[in-house]
Amino acid sequence: MTARIAGALALGLAVLAGTTPAQALKSEVQNGIPVVTGGVGVPETQELHRMRFKHTLRVTTANARTGKYLSDCRIVVATQAGRVLVDATPEGPMLMAKLPAGYYWLRATCKGRTQERVVLVVPEKYVTDSVFYWD
Repeated sequence: MTARIAGALALGLAVLAGTTPAQALKSEVQNGIPVVTGGVGVPETQELHRMRFKHTLRVTTANARTGKYLSDCRIVVATQAGRVLVDATPEGPMLMAKLPAGYYWLRATCKGRTQERVVLVVPEKYVTDSVFYWD
């Protein structure tokens, strides 16, 4: 009962402060790879920022002209041999994954257009950032 009251109080304080708790982040494991997606609003973005060093790859999608984040873009991460490890359509603009060191193909599809690139993920404690921009 105390936990419910504390949770309701925290939610109420967040609403009064004009924010919502970062509960919409989606965590899952795909093909043995831990993946977190989301980033809608300041609380989620801050939570993802705090989690960044637990992951080795961060993919962000944004508008090229305004810099505003884009959601609902499909992100695929595959090995150099073409084996798909992660295939997700985040409700927010960010996807973070904990991949072993190596080269990976990234494919991002948004607004009916696809972009691809190769990234190098380095050992833990480093985060490889990749940002995809659309007009």
